[in-house]
Amino acid sequence: DYLYRDVLEQALAEGSLQHLAVAFSRQPDQAKTYVQDLLERDGERVYTMLENGAYFYVCGDAKHMAPAVRAAVQRFAQTWGGRDLAGAAQWLRDLESSGRYLQDVWAST
Repeated sequence: DYLYRDVLEQALAEGSLQHLAVAFSRQPDQAKTYVQDLLERDGERVYTMLENGAYFYVCGDAKHMAPAVRAAVQRFAQTWGGRDLAGAAQWLRDLESSGRYLQDVWAST
């Protein structure tokens, strides 16, 4: 489902939203696109935004999607932030503790 499509696209058109990337993994006759795929494509942009104070919200499946997204975001700190694995993990924990990396995830059945 493309929840809030009209609202999101209007915010983009008005400039209050700067970028919108939508992933659909269950559309018939289309290649599967996952959130982490789009994050990897836009990784440098996302990392720069986070370094400049952006907030990151993750909503969805706790078993597959959320860990894949988390791993992608942590890799940004390594790739574009020059951090080692431990430093990247700490960077992400710091985002969480400051309330800038937030998750609303649930277990799928």
